Amino acid sequence: MTGPRNGAPVRPRIEVLAAIRDDVAAKMFARRQIDDACFMAARAYQATYERAEALRRIKSVDPSMPPISGSVGQFKGIDGALRAARELKRIEAALSQRAGDDGVDLIRDVLGAGKTIELAARERGDDDNPRIAWWGGTFRRCLRHLAEITGFAVQDGGRQAAAHHEAQAHHARHAGPADVLCGAGEGRQCQAC
Repeated sequence: MTGPRNGAPVRPRIEVLAAIRDDVAAKMFARRQIDDACFMAARAYQATYERAEALRRIKSVDPSMPPISGSVGQFKGIDGALRAARELKRIEAALSQRAGDDGVDLIRDVLGAGKTIELAARERGDDDNPRIAWWGGTFRRCLRHLAEITGFAVQDGGRQAAAHHEAQAHHARHAGPADVLCGAGEGRQCQAC
C-alpha cells in the first residue's frame, strides 16, 4: 500500500482508548465542548497544581531556610515545587482578574481537586439543571481565559483571524500591489478602493 502522492507506504491508523470517567477536561474535549488550546491549558494547570501541592505535603521542611549539610539529596523537588507554586499564584491572579474569585475556585475544584462540574455546582448551593449548566458555561469561559493566560491561545484570536480573512478577501478583489494594501475590515480602505 503506497501513499497518494509520493509512493511512501501508508501507516495504519492506531486507535487509542482512554478512560475519561473522572476527567472533566477529557470528557469535554472528547465531546468537542472545548478546543485543543483549552484542553492543553487544563493539562498544564493540573500539572502545575500537582507540583505546587507537593509543598503542602512537606510539612516538616521550611524551604525558605538554607539546607543542612547532608540533607540536600532528600529534597530535590522543593525548587520545582516552589516555582510551580509561584506560577500557580501568577496564573490564578490573572484568572481572578478576568473571571473573578468564583472562576478561580471553580477551576481549582474541577481541575485541581478532580470534582465534577455538577458536584462543584451543588457545593455552591445550585441543584437545578439550568444553574448546573450555567456553571458548565462558566467553566468553559474560565478554560478559555486559562488558555490565553498560559499562552495556548491568543486573546480574541477568533475575531482577529476573521478580520484578517476578511481583509485578505477584500484585497483579492482589488489585485493591487502589496505595498498599497490597507487594513480593510478595520474601518480603513486601501488605495484601490
